[in-house]
Amino acid sequence: MQVVGGGGRVFGRVDEIEIDAGAWKVESLVVRVTSDAISALGINKPFWTHAQVVIPVSAVQAVSDVVVLRLTIDEFGQRLLTAREHIEPTSPATADATSPTSSRGAPTKTPSS
Repeated sequence: MQVVGGGGRVFGRVDEIEIDAGAWKVESLVVRVTSDAISALGINKPFWTHAQVVIPVSAVQAVSDVVVLRLTIDEFGQRLLTAREHIEPTSPATADATSPTSSRGAPTKTPSS
């Protein structure tokens, strides 16, 4: 299923859904990011892997034929950079604004009780 954000820009597609099995509740979506979105962000695509980002369901605005997020491309990029410290910006200007300096805010999985 395709994932789009503000202005209808395609961010990627849903690769996985993370579920809290105890509560029968969807917690987050794992989104495989498109090459076009990576290029728009000025980020180097990982060579051997796919760029993925975990998006909490609180960031989902609507679901129909596509998942619509409440995020702009810049907000989506911040989540991507925070989640994947090995992805480096392609230009110094982008590095100043979006350089990942810590793993704070990176999604973590906790076992449900």
